[in-house]
Amino acid sequence: MRFPSMTSCAALVVMTGAWTSCCDLQSVRAGSTDAPMAELEAAADCPADEGVDRGLIELMHQRARGDLRLLDDARTLQTLHAVARRGDADALAALEGLLRDPSPDVRLAVLEALDRLGAIGSLPVLREVALHDPDPAAREMAYHVISSLTEMRVRYLDARSMRKR
Repeated sequence: MRFPSMTSCAALVVMTGAWTSCCDLQSVRAGSTDAPMAELEAAADCPADEGVDRGLIELMHQRARGDLRLLDDARTLQTLHAVARRGDADALAALEGLLRDPSPDVRLAVLEALDRLGAIGSLPVLREVALHDPDPAAREMAYHVISSLTEMRVRYLDARSMRKR
C-alpha cells in the first residue's frame, strides 16, 4: 500500500483552505481587532515570530485600554491562549493590565497565561488579585498561581544552591 507524500498532503490541505499558515497572519501582525479567529488560533502554534508576538501584545493592550467593543471576549480569550502557548515573556505588562478586565473569563485566562509563563515578577499583582478580585474563582486561581510560582522559584533556588556546592 502506497501512502501519499507529505508534499501532496500539504498541498491538499492548502488547496482546501482548511489550514492557515503562520505566514498568513497579517491581521495578527498588524494588531487588528478584526483578526479572524482562524488567524488567532494559528498564532498559538506558530514558531517564534517577532511580528506575531508584537501583534498579540498590541491586541491585549487594546483590550486593556477599556474599549471592549474593539476586541470581543472570544478574540481576547483566543489571543490570551496564543500568548500563553507561545511563551512570550514580553507580554507580561499587557497581561497584568488585563487583570482589571471586567470579564471574569478574561481575568481567569490571564491568570492561566501567567501561570504557564512562570511569571515570577507578577507576584505583587497576583497578590492583589488574590485578595481583592470580585470573582471568587479568580481569587482562587490567583492563589493557585502564586503557589505554583513560589514552588517553582524554590525549586530553582534549591537547584542553584546545589550547583554551588
